[in-house]
Amino acid sequence: MKRPVLHAFFLLLSAILLCACGKTEDTQKNGEIRAVSLAPALTELAFHLGGGDSLCGRTDVCTYPPEAEKLTVTGHFADPAAETVLKLKPSHIFANALINPRQKVMFEKAGIKVFLHPCDTMEDYLFWVNLLGRELLKPEAAAQENARINNWLAENRTRAQNGKRVVFVLWDDPLMVAGSSTLPDTAITLAGGINAAAGEKGYLKCSREFLLRSKPDVLVWAVNRPFAQASEFLRDLNVPQVYEGFDLDALLRPGPRFPSGVDAMRSFLERAEK
Repeated sequence: MKRPVLHAFFLLLSAILLCACGKTEDTQKNGEIRAVSLAPALTELAFHLGGGDSLCGRTDVCTYPPEAEKLTVTGHFADPAAETVLKLKPSHIFANALINPRQKVMFEKAGIKVFLHPCDTMEDYLFWVNLLGRELLKPEAAAQENARINNWLAENRTRAQNGKRVVFVLWDDPLMVAGSSTLPDTAITLAGGINAAAGEKGYLKCSREFLLRSKPDVLVWAVNRPFAQASEFLRDLNVPQVYEGFDLDALLRPGPRFPSGVDAMRSFLERAEK
């Protein structure tokens, strides 16, 4: 970008920033909540708590519940278009991450409350339940959700394991599976299974040999196409059971639907033959 054009761009952004700052202060004085959510799980949670009417912006992947699609799209996950966000004049921004951390400082200078925290575990989810309950003025709904999740976690942790060895596949070209310290690993454990890739941490690339050594009883197919279209070597492995066709978001997002996703997988694992 040439210097005169770059200078003009920053002048425009500064003008938007100044305008947004004044409007945001007015909004906060009037007690009006206008929030932008930069993560699908947080958008879903806001609606789940009854605070969806306080949202004014979302990312392009915040598509649940259907009412969320009526909101203005501000950019991609963790990568908002600053001008679009500022034009919405929000009082709050909720995000799991920001690709450009400097945006947090810029938004805060505009008088916007920016809440930045991961949402990778159920502990993170409960943190957000309490935070959104407070900031969206839905404390009773947050307390109910907190109790629901904690009761569900306690119940599942006391249930017997079914002993099924599970490989959770997120992609097959290259082959990507979920190891320990991941949400799918939590889902497998809560569903009574054993993560065959738990010896490795995080999301990892693995080989055919790895799958042969892990001897899975069930392959969870979390890829957005049928297993029949999987790579040839995966189809030739003859894993006894393939779990597919489930709600991917329910198991890949720590949100209100996670318990139902885990319960459905537990039901499958209990029926699966070794």
